[in-house]
Amino acid sequence: MVEHCCSNMQYMIEEEQSIIFLPEFREYGVPILDGGSSFLQMNFCPWCGKKLPESLRDEFYDILEAKGIDYPCPKEELPENMRSEKWWQEKMADNCAGNKQF
Repeated sequence: MVEHCCSNMQYMIEEEQSIIFLPEFREYGVPILDGGSSFLQMNFCPWCGKKLPESLRDEFYDILEAKGIDYPCPKEELPENMRSEKWWQEKMADNCAGNKQF
């Protein structure tokens, strides 16, 4: 489970669902209410003001491209760890163990 910057953000994502969090990309946003899946990406928490983590969307696509996987594709075609935030959490753990920046 991802820990968010503050309890208000956690509540808005989990209970109110007024903020979108895409765990595989580590992106936060405000949904555009046009019936689609578009959203305005957020860079700072509107409640506590903390800078939100950088999006990992480009890195996600780069990893899949290196594996020869065209995305978007059915979730079942993705490697197991790429179906959630697990891929970047594993990378963070590896980098912390080697004292590298993520």
